[in-house]
Amino acid sequence: MFSEDKLQNFLRKGELQYRADNDGYKSLDWLNPYCGDTKTLAKFLRQIGLRIERINESFGDPNEEEWVETCTGIRVYCLRDGKKDAFYEKV
Repeated sequence: MFSEDKLQNFLRKGELQYRADNDGYKSLDWLNPYCGDTKTLAKFLRQIGLRIERINESFGDPNEEEWVETCTGIRVYCLRDGKKDAFYEKV
């Protein structure tokens, strides 16, 4: 048998990878709940099967972007004041 959670994680990983490879700098609605901070985002990305290469935290600096970068070259930015959607891009 299969697990619905595993299937959903596999599909999310595939969608994120495909869109990053083909769409550039975009956002996904289902990604927003996980983008409040880098720890939550990294945990979610690992959960859907992506490996983490780098994490950039602002440490309170309002000018510094917070993001998590995967080993496949996807950078996902955390939500900040004024942003309604979390963005990702291929780096």
